[in-house]
Amino acid sequence: MRSDDTISQAILCCAQSDDNIRAVILNGSRANKQVKKDKYQDFDLVFFVQDINAAKSVRSWEVHLGVPVLQQCPDDMLPENKDAPARAACPQRHSRCRQAAREDRRGAYISM
Repeated sequence: MRSDDTISQAILCCAQSDDNIRAVILNGSRANKQVKKDKYQDFDLVFFVQDINAAKSVRSWEVHLGVPVLQQCPDDMLPENKDAPARAACPQRHSRCRQAAREDRRGAYISM
């Protein structure tokens, strides 16, 4: 099983290696500092991208984050192994609250 630091590095490496990704947001219980950490917390990610269609077709994310085995909805992907982060891609123009920024190329997002 990969450590939290190893997974965090993989997330950053994925974001930095794809020019389409403008920011990565950590979502869910890991982003909420008021939630007590437990072994069931996973990394729920939202990728803010310039081109959503390009993001859907890119397979290079799998190198860093693992192969998704379940797709809950068109833009959400869950990995085959439990220690890989769940992720989603959404157009850059959308925003969400109470999420911690992981990678922000243009300073457009604020860590909460």
